[in-house]
Amino acid sequence: MTRLDEMDLNEITVKYKSVFGGLVPDSIFRSIKNDIENIYNEYITYINKKYKIKGGTMGRGELKWGRNIIWGWYIEMLTREVMLKNENIKQIDFIGGDNSHSFFYNDLKKSIEIIGRKTTEPDFLITIDNEKSFCIELKTAAVEVFSIKKGNIEQLYKEAAYNNRITLILMIDLENELYSLENLNYFNILQPFSNLRMEGQLCYHFPVPEKNMGYLIKENLDEYLDENIFKLSKVKKLKALKKAEEINDKRFVVIIKNKIMLEKQQENREIKISDFDDKIRKIKEKYPEIVMDWEDIYRELGVN
Repeated sequence: MTRLDEMDLNEITVKYKSVFGGLVPDSIFRSIKNDIENIYNEYITYINKKYKIKGGTMGRGELKWGRNIIWGWYIEMLTREVMLKNENIKQIDFIGGDNSHSFFYNDLKKSIEIIGRKTTEPDFLITIDNEKSFCIELKTAAVEVFSIKKGNIEQLYKEAAYNNRITLILMIDLENELYSLENLNYFNILQPFSNLRMEGQLCYHFPVPEKNMGYLIKENLDEYLDENIFKLSKVKKLKALKKAEEINDKRFVVIIKNKIMLEKQQENREIKISDFDDKIRKIKEKYPEIVMDWEDIYRELGVN
């Protein structure tokens, strides 16, 4: 399947129509498509005027960066419509840093930005019939590799600590039109890995989606709301940071922030060491004769 940021509006609409066409009424789908088209056309107008992305595009270029953001808004809107058909859901609100689904164009600086994007909030805030509220972070994959960045999970731990809310992760397989749901407890026991598909960033493997998209209408989300998330040490440490900030204890704010930073660096170092050890082991297993001493190699080849 083609990368999403390489698709134009017509191509992404065809793909999303294939995934959501039977679940979202045509009138609503067209309305969402029209909204996205207006956002996209305006964005194209400004990048043609040589406006630059505030903070950079991480090497993608303005067109691909913009498509990645806008196509993400597109699928958020469609997914919300599907979940609204679930009888157990009373309300769904967009809450992420880019919940306005719009760009701010600064004519003075000739820049483009998303107001409030750098937040720890996931995409949706959901209330179900028993009055429980929780969040959902939406992720998509267009290839048969399902992963999520370690940094993303750490942000969602902060959401739990600071707002006392559980977050579920909804992964949609766009190629096979399937989904999977998981809570944050799942990642607490996993070992992150260096994901070469994401420039070596540390990621977690995500369960392969196996459920048909239509089942999302029937899904009992209450079954995923595991309160044990609040007992995890990673969440408790962030709760301590929040408490120190609330009482304005600057000493403990500094201690906790830097202690968390130190532990993160130590953990990342161990992961990198483990990765190198694994690469070394694989080389030795594949080429057992490499244990040969250099002097023996020189002698046999006649190298002086």
